[in-house]
Amino acid sequence: MSTRSRIIRVSLLCALVFPDSGSAQTPAAINTARVDSLLDAEQWAQAIAELDKQLAAAPSPALFSLRARAHRERGDLAKSRSDYDAALKLDDKFGGAYAGRAATRLRSGDAVGALDDVAKARRAGLAAPALLLLEGMANGQRDNESAAMTVFTRYVEAAPDDPIGWYYRGYTHGRAGRHVDAVKDLTRAIALKMGGAEVYRYRAISNLALERTAEACADGAEAAKRGDDEAAQLVQQYCKGAN
Repeated sequence: MSTRSRIIRVSLLCALVFPDSGSAQTPAAINTARVDSLLDAEQWAQAIAELDKQLAAAPSPALFSLRARAHRERGDLAKSRSDYDAALKLDDKFGGAYAGRAATRLRSGDAVGALDDVAKARRAGLAAPALLLLEGMANGQRDNESAAMTVFTRYVEAAPDDPIGWYYRGYTHGRAGRHVDAVKDLTRAIALKMGGAEVYRYRAISNLALERTAEACADGAEAAKRGDDEAAQLVQQYCKGAN
């Protein structure tokens, strides 16, 4: 879209929770309610501290996986990967840990490893539609836009009310120069209450490519208002005096 090297951002997967699969279960003696509330509130450091205590008392694949997620969202990918590895050492059929490790690998740019973990998650019995998002993003990182488009379309069909799928597919359309289709999908994502600035920035870029300057400038201004510096530069460059 803007550059061939740009990848679809893994940060949009932060809120996805992959269900446990296989035999991994949190021991009944451990109450994860506090951890769950801390994760829901994105209080990553506090969640890690709580999980440190619980893991010291009773190591569990599910608890390792929860701490791995918290480490990933704090940006500590090495610790995240280590915790997913620990979870899988305890239970190599824990599909949720494979899926989480795939997300961590994507953050570090390891698309091949992410695809391998997606395949392992499925072999372990995990059938979460979110695996399609990971697969599509990994193919996007590898510049395999045809495969990414196929997978994102499958996700849109499986979860038509989730704006993330429309965003990813719209991004991929735009990257391939299919700007009319990009605008349609990104507009759908916005209608479904897609948050953040990027969806507006990418729709602005596609509108600009279609010479829809007024629409592009409106989207660029919205993205800039949401804190997108790149969109602010776009507005400054192209939108002076635009109606």
